[in-house]
This record gives sequence, C-alpha cells and structure tokens, in this order.
Amino acid sequence: MSKSRNKLILIIFLTFFLFSITACAFRDQPSGESDYKITPRLTPIKMPFEIQKDEETGKDINMYTICYTDDKVIIAADVHNYIAESGSIKAQNVSTKGLYLFEYAGDDGKKIYFDIVEKDNIVYSAVPYNEGVIFAEYRQSSEDTGGEGHLWQWKVKYYDGTQCTEIDSGYCKNKTAAQIFLYNGEPMYVCERYDSKAVTLSINSIDNLKPYIIAELADWEKADGAVDVNENGFFVRAYYEAIENSMAIVGENYEILMQKEMGKQISSAALASDHIVYLKETESGKIQIKSLSLNGAEEKSIDETVSWNKITGSSGEYCLMTDDAYNPYYLDTETGIAGELLLTCEKNSETKEKNFYPAGKDRFILETGKKDYYVLEIDQQ
Repeated sequence: MSKSRNKLILIIFLTFFLFSITACAFRDQPSGESDYKITPRLTPIKMPFEIQKDEETGKDINMYTICYTDDKVIIAADVHNYIAESGSIKAQNVSTKGLYLFEYAGDDGKKIYFDIVEKDNIVYSAVPYNEGVIFAEYRQSSEDTGGEGHLWQWKVKYYDGTQCTEIDSGYCKNKTAAQIFLYNGEPMYVCERYDSKAVTLSINSIDNLKPYIIAELADWEKADGAVDVNENGFFVRAYYEAIENSMAIVGENYEILMQKEMGKQISSAALASDHIVYLKETESGKIQIKSLSLNGAEEKSIDETVSWNKITGSSGEYCLMTDDAYNPYYLDTETGIAGELLLTCEKNSETKEKNFYPAGKDRFILETGKKDYYVLEIDQQ
C-alpha cells in the first residue's frame, strides 16, 4: 500500500513537472532576461556597389533598397537622394539609379547591373525572370485623390537584357502598392487600382508577359510589407481603411483558397511554414502574438508581449522581429518558444536599425544600419 501510494505521488509530481515545462515553453521574455537565447550563424555579404558621400556635408547620397531575396540571389536597388536647388528653394528628389542582381554566396558569384529605370522613378520590388528581371516602378502623378494628395503611377515591366516590355500599369495611393513575387518560380504581383476615387486590390499572375487577374477586392488596399511566399502558398494582407480592418488572403498556384478577416489593430503579419503569424495590438497597449492556419480553421493566441513589431517569416518554423529599440527576437512557431537573438555583429552595446528578409528555411538576410548585410542562419535546437 505504501509503495503504491508513493508511486502515485511520484506520477502526480512528474505530470505537474512536465506540464510546467510545456507551459513555460509558450512564454516569451521580451525584457531580455529569457533563458531561450539563440546565437545565429552570421556570414557577411559583400554588396555590389558602395554607399557614396556628399563631399560638402558628409551625408550619404545613395542607399540600398532590397527588392528581392532568396536562398541564392539578392536584387538591390541603388536609390539616390538628390537635393535640387532653385534659388533659395531646396527640393528633395529620391529616385532609383539602377538594379543589381547578384549571387551573394562567395565573392565570385554572378552580378548583373540593370540600368533600366526611367529618370526620377523609384523601384521597391523586383524578381529574377528568365535572363532578366520583372520590376515595378513608380512616379508621382499629377492625378489627385480629391483631398488626400497626389496619386502614384505604377508600371510593371520586364527587361530581358536588351529591351523593356510593359506588362501592366495603374494608379495607387501607396507608392509601394504594387509588389511582385515568385510562386513556384512563376511571377505574380499584387497591386492597387485607383479609379474615380475608388480603390481595388488586385492579385494577378503573369503568363507570356500578359497580366491575368486572379482576384479583385473593391475598397481593400494592400497593407505595407504584406506579401509572403513559401512552398505552402502565398499570403497577402489587405487593409480596409474605412473600417480599419485587415484581411488574410491565401492562395496556391492561380487560385484563392481563403479570405478571412483578421480584425483591427494588426501591426504586422508573416507566413511561417503552414501558418500566418501576426501581431495584434490590444486595448491595454500590449501586442498579442497570434497564429492562423492557412485554411483558416485553426486560430490561436501564442503569447503577449510589449513592443515587438515588423515580423518576418520563412519557409521554416522561425519568425524574426525587433522591438521599438531594434533589439532582435525570434519566435519558434512549432513550440511557441520565443527569446532573444544574440547578434555577434553588434559590439559595444550599439544597436542599429535592423530589417530581416526571408532566404530559405530558417534562413534570413539581416540588414543593419541600412549599410551592412549578413546571411543569418538558425540551427535547429
């Protein structure tokens, strides 16, 4: 009897012990005191062009804009910041000088320069295609939105190495509203079509350099940084300004599989493995980390934090993000474990602005200070 009772007590103790470990695994420690710290492997990337400085002011006159990343290739735009003077009036003019497509592994990889952007236009999005690139360029239009400022005119073009072919064009309120991506190697793009003071979100494929509309949503816009792709599908986050609502749109090949409203106060969202992970601000000001399956059937809260923002996913289980002070964190979407990301490239407690870009399974491109770039790899724990 005594042995049986002791055995029962031991079983109860072990059950509570294992439960407490599992529960702790789904808690994050954004204060910096987490036991779940990861030091990723960082490999410096040599960029294909240099940042130039103004001889008089010492300020940078150009910068990198990352248009595309994958496990081998980066497309970076050389964006210049000109100051045009006319008498006592100074006007800032930001434009893209050209695009560089380069293989970032090693120093002898392929590097191609595309001097194809029309004068005073800006490029934020591009993808490699055949022997060239498909890219979206913008310029401010004389067309007015009726009290909300001028529209932006966008054009989607293909450059084959010798000439440009225009695929599609339109107007939008947001200059980054046309975004190109590859799904299973095929080019697609999301854009806004603004006409007669009404906006429509359009998801499109490209076949033989011709545009084909897959889906259109009247009154919805593309949220910033809102297209993600992996082998499970593509994800677009739409935004309805009048009601401040967000919607998750998931597709596969040339078909929309799910449209599900996500509610208000969605600050960022990303695709990780077979789930959408997003950040939702609560009434108390905290950030709720939530997960939504790609078919919309399973939705759950992972945890709550204080100041995380700008989440970036991958084709693996990890998401990366920063807080308001650019301190980096990770989230393992399989286990719910979250913690600090310890970067060996930052020394003497310096903290620079950081951005992450997907580059394969649990692999990212890290941008620090808008000038330095690294391949960031997380080993399975």
